[in-house]
Amino acid sequence: PYLRVHDDPAYVREMSDDTFERLLPALAGIRQVLFSGSGEPLMNRRLPEFIDKARRANPSMDIGLITNGTILT
Repeated sequence: PYLRVHDDPAYVREMSDDTFERLLPALAGIRQVLFSGSGEPLMNRRLPEFIDKARRANPSMDIGLITNGTILT
């Protein structure tokens, strides 16, 4: 179902670099991380950098991406 919260520009925003950097130490103890969000994760210009940093934080962790494919069409 469509969630009207996605119409609120105050809600739809990208994770800041600072927030992501603060999360990196927690990645050492997990088996999987999924990049997703309330919008399209492929629209985040920093996604490749975030994935690279996550991989360096935990080389054995599975990394996934949940996309609605918006920019693939």
